[in-house]
Amino acid sequence: MNNIKSILFVIFFVFSTVLIINNVDAANVCCEKTKDNRYCEYVDQSQCAAGSKVASANCESTSFCKLGCGIDLNDGRCYKNTPYALAISREQTFGNDPNCDLPQCKLGCCILGSQSSLATEARCKKEVANYPELQIIFKADVTDEATCLNLARAQDKGCCKVSRDNCKYITRNECNLATATNETGTGFFKDTYCSDTKLGCDCVSPKKEENKGCLDNEDDVYYFDSCGNPEGVAENCDYTKGTLCGKDDNDGKYKCLPLDCDVTEDFNSVDEWNPSNIKNGESWCESDSGTLGDGTKDQRVGFGRDVPGSRYYNRLCINNKIFTEPCKDLRQERCISTVPGEGLDINGVEYHESKCRTNRYQDCNSCNDNTRYLSEDEMRNCCNNPNIRDCYWQEGNKKCVPFVPPGSKFWAGEGADRCTIANSECEVVIYVSGLRKLVDKVGIGGDVTSFVRSALTLRGSGSEVKIVSGENCLSKDYIIGKNNLCRAQGDCGADFNIVDVDKGTTEGFSSTSNFSGDIQNLLDTINKEPPPKIAKIDLTNWAGSGIPSGGGQVSWFSRWGGPTLIFSTRTLTQAIFGGVWGAGAWQGIKGSLWSGITGKGVAETATVEIGKLFYQEVYREALVNELTKKVTDKALKEAAINTLKDFSTKQLEEDVKNAFGEKVLEEAGKKATSKTLYTIVSGVNIYLTVNTIASLTDTLLSDTVSTKVITTCNSWVAPTGSDDCNKCNPDDPSYIFKGKTGRKCTEYLCKSLGQSCALINQGTGNETCVSQNPNDVNAPILTKWEDVIDKKFKPLEDLNYGYRYKNKIPAFTRFPMAIKTDEPAQCKVSFNLGKEYKDMEVNYFGSPLYSYNHLMLITFPTQEKIAAEGKIQVTSGGDYKLYVRCQDSLGNDNKRDYIIQFTIDEGPDLTPPSIEGTSITNGAFFKNKAQETDLTIFVNERAECKWSNLDTEYNNMENSFTCKNTLNTLSLYECTTKLKPLIDDIENKFYFRCKDKPGVREEDRNVMEQSYAFSLRGSVPLEIRSIEPKGDLFTNNITLRVETAAGAYKDGTSVCGYSDKKSFDSMVQFLNTNSSIHTQQLLLSPGSYNYYVMCVDAGGNIAEANTSIKISVDTEPPRILRIYEDTTYTPSHLKLILNEASNCEYSFSDFNFGSGNKMPEDGSKEHDALFRQNSKYFIRCVDLYGNRMPLTVVYT
Repeated sequence: MNNIKSILFVIFFVFSTVLIINNVDAANVCCEKTKDNRYCEYVDQSQCAAGSKVASANCESTSFCKLGCGIDLNDGRCYKNTPYALAISREQTFGNDPNCDLPQCKLGCCILGSQSSLATEARCKKEVANYPELQIIFKADVTDEATCLNLARAQDKGCCKVSRDNCKYITRNECNLATATNETGTGFFKDTYCSDTKLGCDCVSPKKEENKGCLDNEDDVYYFDSCGNPEGVAENCDYTKGTLCGKDDNDGKYKCLPLDCDVTEDFNSVDEWNPSNIKNGESWCESDSGTLGDGTKDQRVGFGRDVPGSRYYNRLCINNKIFTEPCKDLRQERCISTVPGEGLDINGVEYHESKCRTNRYQDCNSCNDNTRYLSEDEMRNCCNNPNIRDCYWQEGNKKCVPFVPPGSKFWAGEGADRCTIANSECEVVIYVSGLRKLVDKVGIGGDVTSFVRSALTLRGSGSEVKIVSGENCLSKDYIIGKNNLCRAQGDCGADFNIVDVDKGTTEGFSSTSNFSGDIQNLLDTINKEPPPKIAKIDLTNWAGSGIPSGGGQVSWFSRWGGPTLIFSTRTLTQAIFGGVWGAGAWQGIKGSLWSGITGKGVAETATVEIGKLFYQEVYREALVNELTKKVTDKALKEAAINTLKDFSTKQLEEDVKNAFGEKVLEEAGKKATSKTLYTIVSGVNIYLTVNTIASLTDTLLSDTVSTKVITTCNSWVAPTGSDDCNKCNPDDPSYIFKGKTGRKCTEYLCKSLGQSCALINQGTGNETCVSQNPNDVNAPILTKWEDVIDKKFKPLEDLNYGYRYKNKIPAFTRFPMAIKTDEPAQCKVSFNLGKEYKDMEVNYFGSPLYSYNHLMLITFPTQEKIAAEGKIQVTSGGDYKLYVRCQDSLGNDNKRDYIIQFTIDEGPDLTPPSIEGTSITNGAFFKNKAQETDLTIFVNERAECKWSNLDTEYNNMENSFTCKNTLNTLSLYECTTKLKPLIDDIENKFYFRCKDKPGVREEDRNVMEQSYAFSLRGSVPLEIRSIEPKGDLFTNNITLRVETAAGAYKDGTSVCGYSDKKSFDSMVQFLNTNSSIHTQQLLLSPGSYNYYVMCVDAGGNIAEANTSIKISVDTEPPRILRIYEDTTYTPSHLKLILNEASNCEYSFSDFNFGSGNKMPEDGSKEHDALFRQNSKYFIRCVDLYGNRMPLTVVYT
């Protein structure tokens, strides 16, 4: 009672207290704002600020002080339980949820560099706004603060200790373990090396020279512990002062190396940049157009001169290493660089930079449009605009061409359209004298080309052939210029590839002015001087042979500058003595003219000849008469006299004697009277006679002719053959880029080396250029590649064709085999002698790629991973011979096997027995209620075997197999047992293990360490749920249908058969079975049948059933029971009701069944048709058994 009173008292006390408090609060009010600038305070009304809203209620209950979420749009923060008035005073947006569970207030992880915190997305954006270069990372899905903090600390470095023997110095993120809280425990130890003894890792710190190395993103040289983890700074490098950790190429040691690069032997900048050293970060352009044959600096770059197959490269010096960036092939990109002297770094020091950029050659030809540009200067300005295009104005041709000619797949006909841009024509107009024209017609057929040749030879105002206009078209510089125009369009014209300046081709350029050898000599002119000047070289024998020369004595072109004329004295002598007016004289005149004798030279030369011959009686009188009559020219007489002074009588006698014999000389001496006078008179007479004839002929027959010099530009043609294909391949001794990095053999480069070159292994990274010469029948030559074979497997002994490992190969040791081929080849190996390459197993010698060097590893079957790769395998013990054949890309293969012979040492037997199979399929079902079963296992060697229901050690297994000691027909050993007990409706598991070598010491035996797991699955009985049809049937076409259930798979799956006898042997399998529904169509004659059905499931469970059926024959036709007008249809129908299911047709005249109108429904007793008044319906019906109703006629 007292306790009850106490409780009541406490309750009363609490109540009284509340009442008292309420009475006190009743004097206060909710002030929107107090005088001391506090908001939503429950105070005495006297403390409220003037104008402040007041309510005699709790502030939370007022509209002006209700609680909500204050959202500060400026700083992105949200403030929970903020009174409305306070939020407004702070210029915050007010949200009605006091817990700030609003979209704009959702917290996520805001990551700012190495800092992170939970914040709203708006807050995160505001923080990032203070750092314009910082990217915002806001992870809305991370709402846990600890997780958020770890995201920013992900790059912290330290020792990640997973276990004592698994310690790595990595980042926190890579470690994926929590921060360690115990030095001896596991976790992430920030800023701690793994060799720290407090951590208890197995890593030690030797701090020796050989343990130095570099770390990614670190300047200094570090020591590394025995676990390979960084251990501390060994040498301080300072990137800002120009040093960085690196491996010295000279001694292989890690040290602080300068950032700058040395100028290597292969340095070949395409511009004029020739630094003494290359500063870190500098770059420059190179082209593999190469150097000239004499080793001089490459001049075949730019200015329309890049050769087929060439490519540009951007090379960079980065932290003491030189890297190569290939520009796009086919010169679709070019490399551009800083103009020497213009590039400066931040310290004002010259700094050279370059990069690959698109080659803008496409519209160069548009600047040659003289309909668009009115003057040459306008075209030149269009061309030389580097802001728009990469073009070059060829001053000699007055044409705009690509500065860097684009490459093309010239071998496939691509780029030919660009070449035709450079096709040109140039007209030559020639004056031909009458005598010259006559001579050419008589002598060489009168073609214009002969006049051109003569014009080039007989230049001058007195020449017989004169070039009126277009002489430049016939010059050396014109032909050179047009070929340069052609080359500048792309891979066009006469040009070289990058390999050898002595092996150019000219098929891409032709000219109608081409004398023998002209175009070939073009190759001597290419790129001999730096741009933009056109090359000048000595073109020996430019015109070549084949031009007629007078008497065979004129050397027409000893060099381009003009002829050296040699006059034939014998020619004129023969002319004079052949008779002045006869055919012989004309031949002499023609010969003299052809030899180029004109003007004063004729007088002098003729006088000399006549002076030598004046003794001859036969011409003396005629000569005297002619000279007396014709010589009136004082200068001519003086010339003749002066010439005769040089000849003595004795000399003249010898000349005549040598030319015409002793008798003629005697006759001339007898009849001579005044030799000096006669000599002068005769010489002048002959000259005047010749000159008169020549003048008349020249006047009557002179003419002007013209011709066109046409130059044709076609695609460049690679050199014939395939001798240079291998120069594209890094493994070949003749590799063209030896010592250069970043080069690659591309199809373009390969095809430029020879017409029979082709690139194979494309897309593999091992692209190889090979000969595809159809006349190449040579198979690869194989030799041993001894350099890559470890010395522990040597020495190697040469065989007749192959080699042998002299020492035995240790058992279970993987060892190398290596060969070289003299050309890229694909090689196979086999254990079978004499197999053709195409018939060999697909065991490639190391790789299926075509290459020079071939390396393969011989492995053992126990090395499962290697075996799975399809490598050749051997076992321990025994002698082996591997037969190698290789084929090149043309399919030429060595018909003689290359032999590699070796012996594997016997190794210890460490292999346990292997169970190769079982007599019952593993995982098979067994028959319901079967309690045991016999089982045989097949083992690969003699063994003792045991089994158990538990996976345990061999010695712990309680059941044994009985094993035979003889091999069966499959070369296996059989072990038998009886497995029991077998339990229905579950998986019964068994485990087998075997131990080899029965009868030997236990320590020498090998036992299976893993059990052979075997299972048999129990089953439930198989059931036949239904069998159809049954009873009387009025059809002979039936389907026997059986449905099964339960059984091994518990879904009725089984195989069923049927028979009219209760005998399994006589049963026929259902057509559709091996499921739970089994069907078989039957065509039966009338009579009674009894069918027996048996079904068997995967466990051997059998279910049986039978059915009896009677097939009856219906011979009665259908009968009409009722016929009437059915008015329930609109319009009404004629309704027909029969006694059995039938098919009916109707017509309004007699018909045969099958040709009438069908009456719905087929196979039904009821049929109808549209009703028609005053009509006669003819109706025929047939039942399902073919019985036909007689014709029925209905009148309406």
